[in-house]
Amino acid sequence: IKQMEAEYKELKELAETIKAYGLLVYNGKKNEAEAKKKELAQKSATTEEAVTDAEKKVETANSKVGTVNQSIDEWTDNLSDELKKELILDYLKGAEGNYREMYQIATSFNNTPTIGSVEYVLDPEDMTLFGSSETNTAKLNNMMLNPQVDLYWTRQIRAGDVCSEAAPVLPSYFMSYGVEITGTYVPIVFSELSEDEIPVYVAKAHYYFETLDTTAQLAAMDDDALYEYLCASPMNFYQIVPSRIVVTSPWFLNVYDSGYARQFVDEDLQAALLAAVQEAYPEAESLTTLDFATFTATGLKTQQTLAF
Repeated sequence: IKQMEAEYKELKELAETIKAYGLLVYNGKKNEAEAKKKELAQKSATTEEAVTDAEKKVETANSKVGTVNQSIDEWTDNLSDELKKELILDYLKGAEGNYREMYQIATSFNNTPTIGSVEYVLDPEDMTLFGSSETNTAKLNNMMLNPQVDLYWTRQIRAGDVCSEAAPVLPSYFMSYGVEITGTYVPIVFSELSEDEIPVYVAKAHYYFETLDTTAQLAAMDDDALYEYLCASPMNFYQIVPSRIVVTSPWFLNVYDSGYARQFVDEDLQAALLAAVQEAYPEAESLTTLDFATFTATGLKTQQTLAF
């Protein structure tokens, strides 16, 4: 019995030792896990703080860029009609400065849109477009059924077109200029014009023929002879009377020194925009001008529109 008691005591002590060791191992692992958890919590808090700080910076920058974009919109909205007209005429003056340009025209038939190319001469006084068409063309037939049309003129700046060597430009959507004209087709039947209308439209026809190399003989006619020709001509003469003209342009991209609307940008606004960009983006402090890279990197509007 004494021997058994001694063995029991020995086994009990061994069990206590094993239990104590197990508790030490468990507590060690638990402490290690808690330390790791605390470390991760600290890292998480630091990360969340950094993310929050970054989000605040982005929000601030976006707010400032939004303010800049609003200034751009206000500038375009507040342009006078006289200046808008001057801008449109600068675009549509034609290669020879005679206001003859190629346009894309959208007409429709049975609610199905069609598009084609057409050459018009813009009257810089009343902003109407004078044109002619053979009989029974799809474009003319569509306009006779539905006189509402849309015209579009566009030009993409090529690398060779850029005046400033300091700011070369690669062709892209952001380097394109466009004029959209919403208007109404109005036929001109010379034999049916009133006495007051005859000199007005004969003058338009004269200028139309003067701007076309193949009609020099018609351009040389006097008014009476040209009027007789126009009354007998199988061609269909008409004009597009605009109801709305929308210009799209990257006015604030300082990629050239002159021409194509650069002259219309208000210098004070240009300076204010640059200051706003530098405030929103400290890395832009070294900039001395608003260039294409700045606009695309900061979210500023690269294309602005105005309606006339």
